[in-house]
Amino acid sequence: MATDILFRPTLLALLDLMQTVPAFAYLIPLLLLFGFGPVVGLIASAIYATPPMVRNTMLGLDRVPSDIRESGLMGGCTRRQQF
Repeated sequence: MATDILFRPTLLALLDLMQTVPAFAYLIPLLLLFGFGPVVGLIASAIYATPPMVRNTMLGLDRVPSDIRESGLMGGCTRRQQF
């Protein structure tokens, strides 16, 4: 739980950066690295689409009722199994 407190602000800052940087700002270096083609579009689309997916996943995990978390803990689940 302590790592979550330290990791979350860093992750949120990275997601904010990914959402606020214009698409061409990371598309141009990708074009220089990979040239024109579907790979560049795939990477740019992944960068563009990742922040909303991560934020929605974090919101969903935060809203899991404490009863369900507690029952998993009492059942002997590890942290990964609870996830």
